[in-house]
Amino acid sequence: AQAFAGDPEFLILDEPTSGLDPIGKKEVIDFLLQMKARGKTILFCSHILSEVEKLCDRIGIMVGGQLRFIGTAQEFLDKWEVTDLEHGFTLEAQ
Repeated sequence: AQAFAGDPEFLILDEPTSGLDPIGKKEVIDFLLQMKARGKTILFCSHILSEVEKLCDRIGIMVGGQLRFIGTAQEFLDKWEVTDLEHGFTLEAQ
C-alpha cells in the first residue's frame, strides 16, 4: 500500500501478490492494470508468469541470475512456439 501512496509515476514491485488469497490477488492485479491504463510505469518482478502475461508490455526472463530474454511476451511466445510463458520458460531454462 505504501508504494501507491502519493500517486507515483514509477513503481518497483517485487512479488506484489505473494501471500495473498485469490480475492486479494485479483484486487492487486486490477489496481495495477488501472495504474498501467493511467500511463504509470511499473517494474514488476514475479515468479507467477500468468500475472506477468496479464500485466506486462515487455518482459525480461532471468535464468540462473542471467538475463536470457528481453522483449514482449508475444515475442517470447513466438520464439518458443508456445501459448504460455510457463511452457516457454521451461524451454528457455534448459
